Amino acid sequence: ACGLVAAVLLAGCAQKSEPAPAATATAPPAPAAPATPAEPALPPSNPDNNAYFGAVHVHTGWSFDAFTNGSKTTPTDAYAWAQGKAITGSGGPDLQLKTPLDFYMVADHAEFMGVFNQMANPDSPLSKTELAKGVTSPDANVRIQTFAGILRDMSAGKRDPMLTDPALARSVWAEIIKAADANYMPGKFTTFAGFEWTSNPLQRNLHRVVVFRDTAQLPDMALSALDSDDPETLWKWMDEQRAKGSTLFAIPHNGNASDGRMFETVKFDGQPIDAAYNATRASNEPLYEISQIKGTSETHPDLSPNDEFAGFEQWDYTLSADYQRPTHRQGSFVRQALLDGMSQAASGAGNPFKYGFIGDTDTHNAAASHEEFNFTGKFAFENNAKERLSGVPGAPAGQVQQIQEFSSGGLAGVWAPQNTREAIWDAMQRKETF
Repeated sequence: ACGLVAAVLLAGCAQKSEPAPAATATAPPAPAAPATPAEPALPPSNPDNNAYFGAVHVHTGWSFDAFTNGSKTTPTDAYAWAQGKAITGSGGPDLQLKTPLDFYMVADHAEFMGVFNQMANPDSPLSKTELAKGVTSPDANVRIQTFAGILRDMSAGKRDPMLTDPALARSVWAEIIKAADANYMPGKFTTFAGFEWTSNPLQRNLHRVVVFRDTAQLPDMALSALDSDDPETLWKWMDEQRAKGSTLFAIPHNGNASDGRMFETVKFDGQPIDAAYNATRASNEPLYEISQIKGTSETHPDLSPNDEFAGFEQWDYTLSADYQRPTHRQGSFVRQALLDGMSQAASGAGNPFKYGFIGDTDTHNAAASHEEFNFTGKFAFENNAKERLSGVPGAPAGQVQQIQEFSSGGLAGVWAPQNTREAIWDAMQRKETF
């Protein structure tokens, strides 16, 4: 792992106390209680902090878009890969990380959680639907066009009751938590429970990844954006979870694909933001994911014409499969948001955009893509460089270009005293990130 190595301290085991035997000349000595193996102690906390590296924006085949685009991976696969173990490439080459990571979190979409996987289950009624034929087609182009249609319907607010199954969502969410707990090794490898809230009104990206500090008190189901695209709905739900004992924050990403909506200075309903809104947003969203596979959203040449790096890693599309270009730069990029936040603070309304920053991945095949020499791609159908460059046979040229222009992705860096959930989450909350 990337953190500093500390010695493992072994704790001694005290012998179990037994009642004294009767005092007789022939009584044998009381048998000793069997020794209990000592738990290895955590490496000592470093008051000067260590640098830890990882990702909290990772999808597996349990996300509807990942499954539709060919991923067969699971949360268990994701955690195995992050620890340096080889996993299947969902039909492509095996995937294996050269340098294991310190922390990792599966953030599968709350929307349609578990539903699309059931389309490959012949015992499920979902496998008999017309949609299932496209989702499970052996033809990659049929699958990607099926995904494009799902995304259009989702962005337009169309809701198919058959695709929302609360009982299934609860069971899948429970399995995601179980996988995180099973792979958590304090001091060596940290996992978190979390999910992605996927608001995409009219194909404008307002996505957030939600990260819980621990698994002691979690909701029985992740919050879906299918019922409301308004971020204030998410923040209200987060406050409700805190009242029940959860500790959590949200990380927005891909403002570059929001067409001006991620950092707009009006609320979702068009009313001007105010002090209450600013305080709520700031308390729920300490970090911003500034770079990932779908590009970097620091700034744009239209906003920073004198910055020669303003065009670096641009992915200039809205979040659709229809290669639609955004028309609004203001409100899409975080450098301008920092200035707008200071203007809000100067007016006495507080600063809603005082972010710390991380990079992250947004892989949809369990394996992050930060090792540029070790290509893993975003989707299962482009998990090697040749497939990314050639594109899906039969797909429209615009869709092929969208995929070709994906970045390699980013990586989250955190300064923390120990490699534990509490230490890394608290450091992210404090914005001690890079």
